[in-house]
Amino acid sequence: MKLMSPRSMLVAGLVLIVATNAVVLGGAAYNRGGDPEATLRITEREGQFPYEWGFERENSGLSFSLEYRVLRALPTNRKANIYDLRGLGYGSPQWLDRRKLIELGFDLATPANDLSGERRYQKQLPKPVFVVLEMDGEAYRSSLKRMEKFAARESKPEVTRVLQEERDKNSRLFVVDAGLDLAALRGKYPDRRRFAIMHGKVALRDWGDGIGGFVEVIGTKLNVPVEFHGVIGKERRYEANLAFGRRLEPWLTTAATR
Repeated sequence: MKLMSPRSMLVAGLVLIVATNAVVLGGAAYNRGGDPEATLRITEREGQFPYEWGFERENSGLSFSLEYRVLRALPTNRKANIYDLRGLGYGSPQWLDRRKLIELGFDLATPANDLSGERRYQKQLPKPVFVVLEMDGEAYRSSLKRMEKFAARESKPEVTRVLQEERDKNSRLFVVDAGLDLAALRGKYPDRRRFAIMHGKVALRDWGDGIGGFVEVIGTKLNVPVEFHGVIGKERRYEANLAFGRRLEPWLTTAATR
C-alpha cells in the first residue's frame, strides 16, 4: 500500500475542511430560507453562557445556550421542597405522564415494580421527538405561583431568595409538550410568537412512585453574530429576537441593550 506524501495529505485535509464548511453553511442557509417557523423574544434570563476556563481571550467567537426549564411533577410520597419547586431544566415534567410516554412509543405494559418490567424500561432507548417551548406563558406563571405559595408558608431567608430569583432571574422558557407529528403539535400550539418547536428526545426513568421521563432539547447552542458582541454577554441586560427555521434550529436576528 502506497503511503500518501505530506503534500497529498495536506491537500486532502484542506479539501475535507472546505467540504465540511460547505455542508455546514449550506445547512444554515436552508434553515434560514423562507419565513421563520417561529420567533421568540428573549432576554438575558434565557441565555446561559459556558463556564470560563481562562482560554476565552484566545477565542474571538461568542456563543451561549438557551436556558430551558420544565414544570416538574411534584412528589406524591412526601412533602415538596424548594428543589422540587424551582422548575429546573431536568427532572420529570408534569405533562410527561404515562399516557404521554405511551403516545411517544414507549412500552409500559409491564408493571414498573416487576423485575422484568424494570429491565424492560432500562433497555428502552430514548425516543427522538419534537418538543414545544413556551416563552413567558402558563408554565412560567405556574412555577412562580408554586414558589409564592411555598414562600407564604416558609418564611426563611433561603426561600425568599429563591422566590426573588424566580421573579427576576430564572428563565421563562419552558418545555411544555412533545410529540411525533410536527404538524399536529403546531396545530395544538398555533401562536408562533409564544411557542417554538425544536428537535429533542425523551428517555424513561423511574421516579419512585411511578414511571416518568426526562426530556432534552437538541440544538440549543447559538453563536452570537459579531454585530451583537457589544450587546450580548455575561452580566449584560439585553433583549433579543430568535427565529426558528426550516430545520427548527434557532438563530439571533436582533439584539439590543435594555
